[in-house]
Amino acid sequence: MSKFTIIPLCLLTLFLCTNSFSDQNDGVPSSQSPLLVKRHQRTQLVATEFGEISEVHIGEEYAIQFITLEPNALLLPLLLHSDMVFFVHTGTLENHLDTVGYSKFL
Repeated sequence: MSKFTIIPLCLLTLFLCTNSFSDQNDGVPSSQSPLLVKRHQRTQLVATEFGEISEVHIGEEYAIQFITLEPNALLLPLLLHSDMVFFVHTGTLENHLDTVGYSKFL
């Protein structure tokens, strides 16, 4: 099979899986993609002047928590699960060029 045959098949499979998952999803409205969570769909857990922690429930089993911190703020987590994955989104704004970096910590 050529690359031009595999790519459309992968996209079709992804589309079908996304549609079937959205029908089963209770936390996020099915009219929207379950892969896209907007800020107004989150439930705010904690908010201080240094940042906030919010979450959204995906189905019945999963909850995704978002941690937003101000620059130079420090977060000391009291409970870490072995199955947690942290994606750290950092960025700088110099000379009107936005530089964004992502890091994954297991």
